[in-house]
Amino acid sequence: FCHICGLRSTKSQSRNITPLIQETYKAYFGFRILDLNRDWVPNRVCSSCVSHLHRWRTHQPTNFNIKRPVLWTQPMDHSKCYFCLFEPTIVQSSKHRRTIPYPVSTNIQPAIYFVEGETKPISPYGNKQ
Repeated sequence: FCHICGLRSTKSQSRNITPLIQETYKAYFGFRILDLNRDWVPNRVCSSCVSHLHRWRTHQPTNFNIKRPVLWTQPMDHSKCYFCLFEPTIVQSSKHRRTIPYPVSTNIQPAIYFVEGETKPISPYGNKQ
C-alpha cells in the first residue's frame, strides 16, 4: 500500500521512503511522515506519488491532486485493521488499482483531493528547471 494515496501497489511499482521523499512530503503537505516503524503504517510509496512529488519539487507540470495524504492510525483491534480487511486475491494488476473495492476502516482517514479552482502548494525548491 502507498503511504500517501493508500492504494495497493505491487512491489515493483513502489519505492522505499527515502530522506528526499520525506523532505518533499513535508514541504508539500506541511507535516512530516510519522510512525514508519509501526506495523500498521505502510513504509513504501507508489511510483506514481513519487513521480508527482518529484515533478512538483522540480517545478515541472504535474496533475498531483492530493491535498492531504492518507492518515494512518493504530487499529483498536485486529478486526478493524485496514490491511486485514483488504482482499488481496482481487488484485490482478496495479493498472486497475483505483477500481479495486478498498475496505472501509476506522484506522485510516482517506486522502483528500483538490477540487477544481483550489490553489495547490508552490514548490520552495529553487527556480524552475
